[in-house]
Amino acid sequence: MSAVHGPMTVGCTKFQQLVLSGGGTRCYWQGGFLHAVGNEIGLGSIERISAVSGGALTACGHVAHIGERILEKTLEVFERETSNLDPSSEEGGPTPHEEAYREIVEAVFDEPAIRSVAEGPEIEIVLTGLPEKLWDELSIAATFGLYLVDRLARGSTTKTLTKLAGIEEVRVSARKAARDGRLVDLVTTAARIPPVFDVDSWNGQHVIDGGSISDAPFPSEDKGNSLILLASDFRHVPHKEGRIFVMPSQTVPTDKIDFTDPTEVRDAWDLGQKDGLAFLEAWRMGPMDWQKVYTPS
Repeated sequence: MSAVHGPMTVGCTKFQQLVLSGGGTRCYWQGGFLHAVGNEIGLGSIERISAVSGGALTACGHVAHIGERILEKTLEVFERETSNLDPSSEEGGPTPHEEAYREIVEAVFDEPAIRSVAEGPEIEIVLTGLPEKLWDELSIAATFGLYLVDRLARGSTTKTLTKLAGIEEVRVSARKAARDGRLVDLVTTAARIPPVFDVDSWNGQHVIDGGSISDAPFPSEDKGNSLILLASDFRHVPHKEGRIFVMPSQTVPTDKIDFTDPTEVRDAWDLGQKDGLAFLEAWRMGPMDWQKVYTPS
């Protein structure tokens, strides 16, 4: 990775915004990356964060300074799981995902961690809101199908086909959820990908994973330099001055919904740390080209 100088650059300045994509267990790459860069690039005093899906856990964990705790608890739970199918599961249909994920989130967000989120910067968690006529299983399957077509055909972080189905964006403040005692519910709700997770509701509206709307939604108040961490490869991103997009230097070595392999999760974290350190080297050199996507190496 090299720093690029010229009129299309953002200086070696701090970031005011952090945007985190989804990606299931691939989001542990984000955790490793953030752990590696620390506060040097301004993330310790970040003003706004927006996140979707698994990125919600990364976002809240970053603000609460519990990234390593999240990793260790995940490794513990995944070590115990032997199959991604569990007909005896009481929640989330015939899979262990919902119960396992909630166990992780409940364990890591103790009272001090929740207080850190409640008193920290604004974190917007983006969900996909389903109109009443679209929340049945067939409609959800159709919406997910449109998402896959959009994702594979366009390779863009912004989705267009799914919006034609009538779904809408729902933004929830993690800070408010923490103050209201609902942070665990919000983080788990953000990751709901049918049929692995059940469809849930938030404030009376049926919702699923927000990735159906956007894989990298920006804060409502989009202002200042933004660091965008994409846990998967995208061919098209919304470049704009002040935005620095970063993708993994190689495919994150996890199946995003495999909850049985702790080694893959550790590898994803380690790759994130490696990429974070490489990114720091480039950032320290000065201006960075905002019209490219950085893949640290």
